[in-house]
Amino acid sequence: MQKSKLIIAQVDHASGEVVGEAMQELMQLGARNVQLLQSVTKKGRPGYILFIDLPVEKVAGVATYLAAELGIWGCHILDSQHVHFDLSFREKTLRLIAGEKNITYQVNVKYIMQNEQLLGIKVDHSQLVEIQQCFLEWGFYYPLRVLRTYLEAQLWSGENCDILFLRADDLPDSFQQSANLPKRCRLSDSAGANKKLKMG
Repeated sequence: MQKSKLIIAQVDHASGEVVGEAMQELMQLGARNVQLLQSVTKKGRPGYILFIDLPVEKVAGVATYLAAELGIWGCHILDSQHVHFDLSFREKTLRLIAGEKNITYQVNVKYIMQNEQLLGIKVDHSQLVEIQQCFLEWGFYYPLRVLRTYLEAQLWSGENCDILFLRADDLPDSFQQSANLPKRCRLSDSAGANKKLKMG
């Protein structure tokens, strides 16, 4: 466990745009995590509460930033212990197949471990979007949750497998295209999508 601090700060006179930008800058100042909650102040005004998880040595700089940029003249600073699991990334080869069409590229898979016990496997969301777009070019639409389920099931069934497959024949029937789908999920908007794929 890593010793750290948790800053709880109330913001009641800054716009959402200002606070949103501040969250990004707090991460750049060394915060491990920043969470924002909406609140109602004692005077009935809308406000926000910032939760900032950060190393002890970053407290002074972050406190100065909060005062200068958000006008926060006081905050709570609590002792905390950060439980950190072991994270690793492994590159896997993925083959997408639909009839005579196929493409091969590389995906980075995140593994979450503790004491050599596997706790979780996750495929990055942005790569799932690329996979979805590739199938769209071939005339198939699959929700991201379906693609994630099939890929991560393969990874769980064989942690050390280096080649993954997504075959259109193995997936549920492709959803019908309609104007109700997001623009990125329509066949007419998917041209050239797989140019972003990292080819194998």
